[in-house]
Amino acid sequence: MYSQKARSGSVFSFPVSSLVIYWLTEYDLPNSHNTKYYNLFSEKSTGCDKNLYRNEVIYNMDDREKEELLVVLRGSRLCRNLEEEELERLLLSKGTVRAFSRGERIFQELDRPEAVYMLLGGSVIVAKETFSGKRILLTQLEKPGALFGEVYAFLGKAFYDMYVEAAEKNSVLVMESRIFTEQEGDILNRKLRENLLEVFAEKAYNMNQKLRILGSSTLRERIVRFLVECQDSEGVIHMKLSREEMADHLNITRPSLSRELGKMQEEGILKLNRRQILVEDQEKLELYL
Repeated sequence: MYSQKARSGSVFSFPVSSLVIYWLTEYDLPNSHNTKYYNLFSEKSTGCDKNLYRNEVIYNMDDREKEELLVVLRGSRLCRNLEEEELERLLLSKGTVRAFSRGERIFQELDRPEAVYMLLGGSVIVAKETFSGKRILLTQLEKPGALFGEVYAFLGKAFYDMYVEAAEKNSVLVMESRIFTEQEGDILNRKLRENLLEVFAEKAYNMNQKLRILGSSTLRERIVRFLVECQDSEGVIHMKLSREEMADHLNITRPSLSRELGKMQEEGILKLNRRQILVEDQEKLELYL
């Protein structure tokens, strides 16, 4: 889990490299222990790194489990316009479904990039640690079908410069990078590469939103811009992140975040609940945009 030093840091500038990493992961695994797998490889490449499959526990997937996962694939941008037979091939022969417990690292900083990952259920956090041990939360992925780690397949980097950790029990589809990088290949590979371009475009847009928030000149502006992004159609702000995770996401300390939210409540702008924030005065709130 996280270093205790990560809890004591003060506000510091958000590294440009972290913003790039955010883009690589937002949309939206080796080295884990006690990890359960659906082994679905029947077309393993002879050139595939064996480390990708270590500690593997193999068992058969029943029809209900298979259909639940196919529903996720059908709704993912990566699988847009794929035929049913192609979806099954992706699930049953081109990928491996792996299950992780809360707190398990899906991959670590300095691991070698070897795969592209799709979240099938549960949630993960994407983060990195500074030299002093402070954690920088880059994003949290919760939407089934979200991808992470895919840009590393094209960058030629020797190591990851972030880590991904299970925020709760989850399942992940692991796909070999070569599916997306080899120019030769079947029609399914070509469709997947084309769909991946759309994923990249959406992540570029999300990165611009992140830059807008982190580029705010004051602490309150940064918080307000983040909160407005989380508002629903009725103006209610549903918080999927804890206060600590929100502070990490905004690159500020938790005490600073709590003090500013408290001030905004005293000023009649917000009303704070545990996992929900009610906007009492939308006009005042938007003064800080």
